[in-house]
Amino acid sequence: MNYSFTCKELNKSFDTGEISTAALSNINLTFSQEDFISIIGPSGSGKSTLLSIIGTLDTPTSGGLYFNGLTISNLNARQLSDFRFENIGFIFQKFHLIPTLTVLENVLSPLFGRKVNYDKEDECGVLFVTNDPILAKRANKVIEMKEGRVVKGNAYA
Repeated sequence: MNYSFTCKELNKSFDTGEISTAALSNINLTFSQEDFISIIGPSGSGKSTLLSIIGTLDTPTSGGLYFNGLTISNLNARQLSDFRFENIGFIFQKFHLIPTLTVLENVLSPLFGRKVNYDKEDECGVLFVTNDPILAKRANKVIEMKEGRVVKGNAYA
């Protein structure tokens, strides 16, 4: 199945009571599964705000966000959580790993608390998705390596 995200007339402003700051103004874009997108601009230009909205971590002040024609803003909190779990993988600038967990446990952490059957022994394949032999060797060790390698696997899980 091909995937498509569309932003139509997206606007986001932040109000402090006295001042309203427009972070995004009339953003229109569409990208599909095979697209490779770069969002560039100076500090304060709205890049992180746009990514937060596309990733459904934030909502626009106005405008629409659509995934394969589905209006994301119509989803309730539970549906939005399920949508994010099933369709979006995040790699944050700060890795948000849990240092007391093993590499494999950190990779599988998006599955914790979900009604998903998984067996740590069977899920080693998740590590191979990253094609990273270093992760495969350290799957059952506590984090002691570059966190970026683990985060890639976490986004795939």
